[in-house]
Amino acid sequence: SSSSSSSSSSSSSSSSSSSSSSSSSSSLQAMFIGSAKQQPLSTTDDHSSWGVVYLVVDTATSESVLDYWNTTRAQFFASGTLPPADRGGSPGPFGVPGPIVPSTGPQPGQDRPGSDLPGSPFQLASAQPTLCEQACSNNSACISWAYAFNNGSDPTCDSFPAPTCWLKGAEVAPQPNHCRTSGEVAHASVISIVAAVAFNLTSSLVVASSGQGVSRMLTFAVDELMFIKWFGEDCPPYWRRNLPSIDTQPLDMLSLAHRSYSAVRALCDAFDATTADMLSAVGGPEYASVAQLTYRQVFGAMGLFWVPSKMTAWHMLKEISSCGCLNTADVVYPAFPQLLYYAPELLRLSMITHLEYAMNFTSQPYPRPFAPHHLGIWPVADLPYSKQEDMPLEETSWALLAIAAVAQRQGGDLTWLTPYWPVVQTWYDFLVTLLPFPQTQLSTDDFDGQLFNATNLALKGVAAVAAYGYIVEMFTGNTTAAEEAYETAASFASTMVSYAWVEPAGNSSDAHFMIGYAGSQGDGGDVDSWPMLYNALWLRLFGFDNLLPDQTAYMDQMGAWYAAKHLGRYGVPLNSRALYTKDDWMTFLAAFYYDQAPSPQPSAFSTQLFHALYLWANETSARVPLSDWTNTDSPTMQGFQARPVYGAMYAPVLVAHVRELGLLGGAGSNRLREIGDRARSAFARVHASSGATGRHGDRLHPRHEDKSVGRKTHSRAPSRRTKS
Repeated sequence: SSSSSSSSSSSSSSSSSSSSSSSSSSSLQAMFIGSAKQQPLSTTDDHSSWGVVYLVVDTATSESVLDYWNTTRAQFFASGTLPPADRGGSPGPFGVPGPIVPSTGPQPGQDRPGSDLPGSPFQLASAQPTLCEQACSNNSACISWAYAFNNGSDPTCDSFPAPTCWLKGAEVAPQPNHCRTSGEVAHASVISIVAAVAFNLTSSLVVASSGQGVSRMLTFAVDELMFIKWFGEDCPPYWRRNLPSIDTQPLDMLSLAHRSYSAVRALCDAFDATTADMLSAVGGPEYASVAQLTYRQVFGAMGLFWVPSKMTAWHMLKEISSCGCLNTADVVYPAFPQLLYYAPELLRLSMITHLEYAMNFTSQPYPRPFAPHHLGIWPVADLPYSKQEDMPLEETSWALLAIAAVAQRQGGDLTWLTPYWPVVQTWYDFLVTLLPFPQTQLSTDDFDGQLFNATNLALKGVAAVAAYGYIVEMFTGNTTAAEEAYETAASFASTMVSYAWVEPAGNSSDAHFMIGYAGSQGDGGDVDSWPMLYNALWLRLFGFDNLLPDQTAYMDQMGAWYAAKHLGRYGVPLNSRALYTKDDWMTFLAAFYYDQAPSPQPSAFSTQLFHALYLWANETSARVPLSDWTNTDSPTMQGFQARPVYGAMYAPVLVAHVRELGLLGGAGSNRLREIGDRARSAFARVHASSGATGRHGDRLHPRHEDKSVGRKTHSRAPSRRTKS
C-alpha cells in the first residue's frame, strides 16, 4: 500500500497530482527490511510461510531514514525467528506484552466462537462450567473458553448430551447465546505494534507562498509468499505464480509501483467517482454512502491463489471476526452480489473449491449428501467432514443458486461443471427428498439457534429447486427434466405457504408468514412469530414471479406489514425472536421490494430500509469496520465486524441492472425469455391444479416433524451419473 503525507492550506486532493513518481528512477531505493516467519499453522503441521517486508524510499526527497524499529524488533527481523506468544505475555509477532487482564469468571448466556485450540471440543466429567474454566487455566496456550450442556431439555439449543468444553487460544469477543457459558482466564494482553518507520520529510513539506501544498510518498509492502495450504499443497498467491525467486523481482516490481502511483491513483479516483454515481442512481445518496464504505471491506477479505498441481487458479474468502473459516458457504452467500456484479468468474472459482471437496477430489473424504459449510481455518484448507458446522438446506440451496447465477452472468456456459455434475445431482436429490419440510436445522444465522420448519429457509430451498431447472436445461438440454424441477418447486412452495401463512383472528391487515410452519415446536408455529424473508431476493433475480401461489399478494402484504409494525429507527429485526438484525439480509429485503415498472427503482419501503442503514452507520458509537449484526433500537452492534458479507450492498445493483447483467429475471435474450416462460408456465400449472393456498391449521403432515437434520452421511462418493 502506498501512503502520501502532505501539508496544505487547501484541499488534500492535490496529493493525487503531485507525487514522487516524477523523480528520476535513480533516486528510488527499494530496501529489504527483513522477514518474519509465521508460527506453525497447527500442532500437527510443520508448514511455515514467510512474509517479506520491503520499503521503497525516494532518496531525492527523503533526507534520511531514521530508526525504523527498536533494537528488539530489529533483531527479530534479522534472525527471522518468532518468539512464541502465550498467556504469560511473550510478545509474539509485531507485539509487546501488555497489562494483565483479570479472569471474567463463567458468563452464562455468552459464547466465544472461533480460535479453538487443538483437541477442542472435549467432554467433561460433570456438568460444571468451572471445570472448563479450570482446564483453560491449566493450559498455558488457553485464554478463552466455552461450555455447553443440553441433554434435550432445551429444544432451541444444539444437543450436547455430555458436558462439552472448548479451549481457545485468543481473546474472543463474547456473543449472546443462551445455549452457552463462556469466559476468559487471567492473562497478559498483547499490544500490537505497527511497523515504526520514521522519515525526515518535514523540510520538504513546506507550504509555498501560493498556499499550495506539496506531497511526498513512501511505499511500504509485505510480500505474501504463500497464500494458502490446500489439503497439503502449498499454494502461492496468483500474482506471483510466475516469479521464480523471492529475492529479485519484488524489488523491481515495487519500484515500478512507486513510480506508477500517480497513474494508479488517477484510475482509483475515476473508479470512485463512477461507482458513487452508479450507486446513487440505483438507491439514492444514503444508500450510496453506505455501499461505498463496503467495497474494499468485501474484496479485502478475498484472494486468488494458484494451485500448482492443477495448474489453475481458485478463489478463497476468509470469514473474519466471527471465525477464520475458509470459503464459508453462508458468508460467500451474502457477499455474492458484489462478486456477481463485478467479477462472476471469482464467484465461480470460489464454488469450485467446494465442488472439489464434495466430489472427494481432496485428501479429506466428504461422504455427506449435502453441501459443505467451509473448508478449514485460514490459511489451511484441510477440514475433516466431522468438523463441519452442518447447515444442510442452507448450504445446498446456496450451491445450486450460485451455479445458476454464475451461469447466467457468463452467457449460460456450464461446460466447467462436467467433472462435478454427479455431486450437483446428489445435492438436488437431497433437496427434493428433504423438502417441503426442512425439519430442525441451523440456518446461516446460527447465533439465533436452530429453527423448526423455518419459512425463510424453506423459501431458499424452493428457489434452489427451481434454479436446478435452469441448470439441468443449460447443462443437458433436457427441457423435460427442467419442467419437472419447476413443477416440484411450485408444489413445495404451495405447501410452504399453506403451512406458514396466518391471519390472526381473521384480521387480513395483520396477515403474515410465521417464522416456521404451523404445528412446529418452539416458536415455529406461534401466530405472533415472523421472519425477515430475505431469501425472496432470488424470486426477483431469476424472474420467478409466480413461484409462490398468489405471490404478489402475499409478498406485498408482508412488505406493508414490515413497514407498519416492525420497522425501527435502525431497521427491521431479523425475526420475532429479538430486536437485532443483519444488515446484509436487510439489504436483500430492500432489493426484493424494488418497484419494477417502468424500470427497477427503490420503493418507499426500500428507501426506508436504506435510511435505517445510513442512520446506523452515521450514528453508531462502534468504532470498528462496519458490523453486520446490529441492533434496530439503538446504534450499537451485537457482534461481527469487517466481514465480507457486506457484498450484499450490491443486491439492489443486481436488481436495478438485472437485464444488462444477463440474469433470468431480466430476460434480455430470446433464450432467457424462453426459459423464463417455461418456468413460469410450470409454476402456474401446479398452482392452478392444486387450487389450495389456505393454511393447514395445526394438523401435521406425516413428514412434518421436528427431526434434526445435519449429521447424515452416505458411505459412497457421489454417484457418477452421466449428464444424459
